[in-house]
Amino acid sequence: MSKEDKLHEAVKLINEAIMAEYERLEEIAKTEEGDPILIEGETTAGYFCHLMVDPKDVAKIVLEYNYPVWHILQQDYPDGMWEDLGRKFGLATVCSIDL
Repeated sequence: MSKEDKLHEAVKLINEAIMAEYERLEEIAKTEEGDPILIEGETTAGYFCHLMVDPKDVAKIVLEYNYPVWHILQQDYPDGMWEDLGRKFGLATVCSIDL
């Protein structure tokens, strides 16, 4: 197998993983009510906290920021995504989601 063929196969596998993650999150975003998930962040007073939240709400926000691409490629997520999550759940910052 040539180097170009290996690269093509790797890109194909990555794209399949990204699409599978999109489908998983889109399914979560459509659910009526799911088991709560954990998000971690900081309050406006500077206290670290854990919140249990509806995964549907988180999935909708992260899909707007192409979370599956960043997740599969193991890259840093956009700051705007964390800011939107913080606004949604009343936190100054969000640093982690258990999605």
